Amino acid sequence: MRERPAYVGSMVKVTTAHTCVIQMAIRYMSFIVEICKFGTFWLVRDVCGSAVLAAALPGAS
Repeated sequence: MRERPAYVGSMVKVTTAHTCVIQMAIRYMSFIVEICKFGTFWLVRDVCGSAVLAAALPGAS
């Protein structure tokens, strides 16, 4: 039985690393999406809150 050429082993290693990186990127992306949703929610709330305050208290700002 012949042994595998070295490049096959390195290709498998690279593919494994690639898969790991992709999985981490996907996990990271969903994390970023959550942060963006949360951040947008707070931003909208703050802007709306400021607008309501400004409307309610014309002399405050």
